[in-house]
Amino acid sequence: MTYIDCGAGVAGDMLLGAMVGLGVSPLELSSVLKRAIPLQGWSLDVQPVERAMWPAWSVRVKGDRAFPLIRNMRQMMLQAALPADAKRLSLRILLALERAERDAHGHSHGTFDPRGLGRIDTLVDVMGNAWCVGRLGLKNIRASALNTGRVAPATLRLLANAKVPLDNPDPRSPKTRTIPRTRLISTHLDYHPANAGATSVSA
Repeated sequence: MTYIDCGAGVAGDMLLGAMVGLGVSPLELSSVLKRAIPLQGWSLDVQPVERAMWPAWSVRVKGDRAFPLIRNMRQMMLQAALPADAKRLSLRILLALERAERDAHGHSHGTFDPRGLGRIDTLVDVMGNAWCVGRLGLKNIRASALNTGRVAPATLRLLANAKVPLDNPDPRSPKTRTIPRTRLISTHLDYHPANAGATSVSA
């Protein structure tokens, strides 16, 4: 069993860094994502760092830019050189993002905000984490309650629909958690207190 501690929140780069900490090769992750997202001018930068005196991995998208059309994201996932399970999970996440945005805002124009979800970074978060789950063979994944801080309306919709337990949400918190990471947490995990026999990782 793999247990993810979300006590400090969870973001796409944080979760990818946790996957690296569990054993995913940064070079392999970068190579897989470059093949899956064949756009020019971007790269994945993975570096060991320290966060609150704990060793961690920083995963950043260099050359990130707008990629707002949802149909283009969907087509890229369908054509991606990824295992079938990773494709299916990626597409499930994308569909959920689109629905949450529509439900939260009352409309859908077939695009994501280019300052938010409509970026290459979203593709990296979604497809990268979906691939890592399979690459590490993570079948029985559990997580703590989610510390959200402030969240966007669509994120709240996702959390409510999935009945994700929240850990002391504070609307005054400066932390903002965005949707791709929340969606993976809300669709692929069970929620339980920590298990002493589990492999534990802080996202």
